[in-house]
Amino acid sequence: MNTLKSVFSKIAEDKKTELAKHEVQLNLIGDFEKLTDSFFVSGGKFEKAVQKVEASIKDMNAEYVEHVKVLSTIDSEYQKIRKAAKELGLNLPKEIENNYKKVLAVAKNDLNTKKKYTF
Repeated sequence: MNTLKSVFSKIAEDKKTELAKHEVQLNLIGDFEKLTDSFFVSGGKFEKAVQKVEASIKDMNAEYVEHVKVLSTIDSEYQKIRKAAKELGLNLPKEIENNYKKVLAVAKNDLNTKKKYTF
């Protein structure tokens, strides 16, 4: 009788061990599936952020083109004023020279900023 009890208890232990192994495997699979789901959710958020950045860069580039057009007009007008002053034998007013230098400094800074955000 003791032998029978011993045999039955060993069979029961083997089944419990086997069930525990399956449970661990199922937990591992479930954890892995949760991680992959989380990865794809975060990937979707990342893609939306990338699209926003791309749209912002596109807007920045369009604004920069307009900015350069104004700079070109300023340069053209400055050259006309400088030429007229020279023909008349006059010195270019300091205010005009200083403003033009400021414009060039800002334009250089703006170009560097644009380069920083475009690859």
